[in-house]
Amino acid sequence: MFDMTFDAMMAFHQAGFLLGGGICALIGAAILLHTLHTYLRALRVPAIITGVRRSGDMLYPVYKYMMPSGDIFETVSDTGSNFVKGKETGREVTLYVFENDPQGIRTELRVAVLIGLVFLVPGLVLLGNGIFAFPFTPMTWIAAGIFLLMAAQRIRKAFLPQGARGGKNTFRAHLRARRNARLEKMELTTIEAYLQTPAGRQMLADTEQSRRIGLPLLLVFGVVLLGFSWHTGAGLRDLTLHGQRAAGVIEKFDTKSTGDGTTVYRAHITFNDALGEPHRFAEKTAASHPRHRVGDAVTVLYAPHAPADTAIVDDGIWMNALWPALLALGGLAMLWGALRLWRAVRAAEESR
Repeated sequence: MFDMTFDAMMAFHQAGFLLGGGICALIGAAILLHTLHTYLRALRVPAIITGVRRSGDMLYPVYKYMMPSGDIFETVSDTGSNFVKGKETGREVTLYVFENDPQGIRTELRVAVLIGLVFLVPGLVLLGNGIFAFPFTPMTWIAAGIFLLMAAQRIRKAFLPQGARGGKNTFRAHLRARRNARLEKMELTTIEAYLQTPAGRQMLADTEQSRRIGLPLLLVFGVVLLGFSWHTGAGLRDLTLHGQRAAGVIEKFDTKSTGDGTTVYRAHITFNDALGEPHRFAEKTAASHPRHRVGDAVTVLYAPHAPADTAIVDDGIWMNALWPALLALGGLAMLWGALRLWRAVRAAEESR
């Protein structure tokens, strides 16, 4: 009975990783491919900003442009922000526009690339964890089938409303009408006029304050994450280059209930070193989804001078390096954000 429950729990965790990772990776890949298609095939059309649509502190630029056919269009950007810079009236920009959809404009493709990577990279990580960290069993496919049915039902309700199920063109027209109705409710103004209002001046003050608070926080957290990445990565690098591998066996699990009612498991592994001496160690981290059962064979990586103190379960060079790499990426992203905030603060000071 315990083995069946354990197998079912592992299968549902694995199916969650596979489905969640697959959906994220597909979304990210679709965004990146669409962005590449736009960059290669769309027309570059010069435009000017004629104003903004405002919803609270969110500002959506309004672009006016002429297509090669001579037709003039005025379209609101799909994306908005509370940043003032770049939304000045009369500012010249370049839009990416497809000839068969002149009002479906694309502006900053770098943002789309970043969003695509935000979905793709974690999706690949989750997929890799689901594929390599769990054994595939019949229960895996049963759990995956259940998740797929649930996901398909939710997607159908969320993205295919009753009036938009007549085909792709009908669905696109429905989304366009809904978007236009939402934008029409927003105030049409210019960034200069808005900044003269009490709400605009308050937004500028709040933005400046948040930048000054966020800058040191991002800088500190970025440095800390890079430090953790270097510390853990250097240890794993030394262990990979100079350590030895041995066959280990899962001896038992320690269980512990967390504050939210989740049970976490910490595996205890036994192995013999190159001299035949027996050793025992516990994994440094506990998990709510144990990847193995008692009695399963695993590969152990250890330093010869201190086998039990340095031993880890060897998941392969790529999976071992995963967490240091993610920490490094997170640290670099925060430092990049701090640099952007610093530039924004400097620009605001120089404009006074």
